[in-house]
Amino acid sequence: MIATTSKTKRKIAIQDIDGFKFTNVSDLVYCESTRNGTSLFFNSGHTINSSRGLYELESELVPLGFFRIHKSFLVNLDYISAVSGGEKSTVSLFDGTVLSVSARKKKSFMDQFTKV
Repeated sequence: MIATTSKTKRKIAIQDIDGFKFTNVSDLVYCESTRNGTSLFFNSGHTINSSRGLYELESELVPLGFFRIHKSFLVNLDYISAVSGGEKSTVSLFDGTVLSVSARKKKSFMDQFTKV
């Protein structure tokens, strides 16, 4: 990871089949674990598929305002527009995407989210 002094200007190097792409962390909305790595979804609507595992990205992104809400999802807290409670919790993102919050992560997520 390449970082500068400001959270909004931090960049992350994402390896894909063409090499490396450098992107601002603040543009990254969420990451989803896939069979072959991780798909990264950006606020511009484009997606990068990386061979890196979600657990690798988690260690870099959690200190920058991301949270692992499910074994398959790592989400940027800045892009959450709503959280639904109840038996099956979900988060809604600014673009209408709805992601599940696992039962195991629910309490720690709610604790973390209320700190933001």
